[in-house]
Amino acid sequence: MSATTVQPGQAVQVTLQGGPGNLRDWVGLHSSTALDTSYLDWKYLNGTRTVPTTGLTSAALTFTMPTTAGTYSFR
Repeated sequence: MSATTVQPGQAVQVTLQGGPGNLRDWVGLHSSTALDTSYLDWKYLNGTRTVPTTGLTSAALTFTMPTTAGTYSFR
């Protein structure tokens, strides 16, 4: 992933490739200084909060960034 500057509240797409394909793999949006357990939003690799029927190794997920300016990361 490369660093990107976006406007607060803007939608961004996160692309994942080469994942292990576990059924419950997910991506979280975090404040860059937050612990892994402190996420602001999250999605399974199918783009929802419903467990997919099969494990996925790649995904293109859309997240809406927080309205508070800051530094965030996807993990």
